[in-house]
Amino acid sequence: MGKNGRPQDPDIIIEKNGSITHLISIKNTLATNSPKSFEKDSEVIKYLMSKNGPNQVFNNGIVDIHRIDNIRHEEYKDFKSITVVFSKVPDRHQRAIDIIHEAYLRDQYQNVHGRN
Repeated sequence: MGKNGRPQDPDIIIEKNGSITHLISIKNTLATNSPKSFEKDSEVIKYLMSKNGPNQVFNNGIVDIHRIDNIRHEEYKDFKSITVVFSKVPDRHQRAIDIIHEAYLRDQYQNVHGRN
């Protein structure tokens, strides 16, 4: 259960002694979407959108970091995360990823499109 009272089901977690050490999120693609009403109240979402600018798109990468942050509470607050994206990241979404990398050092995105 997340800190906002909503359940979160991460793709992959790695644990040690009952604590999450790493969370891995899998994305086929980064896509434009609209924040749900409860997501609009998130401090993480508000911060990222303020940095991303009013004319920039809201994408599922931003939603993903919100969900990861929602898991970070109580005994699960110190893990690192990586989101693996399997398709090419459009420029309009790369800006949000760059902002996430600057703001949240323990959360990383890796694009594996085109890698063998």
